[in-house]
Amino acid sequence: MTRARVAGVEISTEHWIGGTRIPSRRTFRDESPIDGAHLADLSAGGAEEVGAAVAAARDAFPARAALGPKGRLPILKAFAAGSAGDHAAVIDLMPEYSRFSPEGFFGHYLMMVGALGGRACGAKGVQLSDYENAVGTCQAHVWFEL
Repeated sequence: MTRARVAGVEISTEHWIGGTRIPSRRTFRDESPIDGAHLADLSAGGAEEVGAAVAAARDAFPARAALGPKGRLPILKAFAAGSAGDHAAVIDLMPEYSRFSPEGFFGHYLMMVGALGGRACGAKGVQLSDYENAVGTCQAHVWFEL
């Protein structure tokens, strides 16, 4: 597994597809938007990785769709709470939400909110993209204004 250290945190540079780390044959250089410093060489997705991701989504869809609205409620609650600035509620929902195997184990959000004060963070979210519900994971782009 290829790893990089970013802001003191060790991360994988591989894709997360179907619950497994998947390397790519090709990589691309990732640079800091602050000073252009080289951060890591990340896996570059191609047709093979896209095919694997689509297959994983298809495999996951029946079970997640079968949950129905009540079964997906923890996902929707977490999304609504975070958007409203109630990050303590999102953190409290993590054990229940984690059973859905969120992308990156929801690490992107947890790192962000941790850097902004953890449970005390009150930044409200502004949704910048449509809600994506390919497999019921509640993916959307949200901006948290400080």
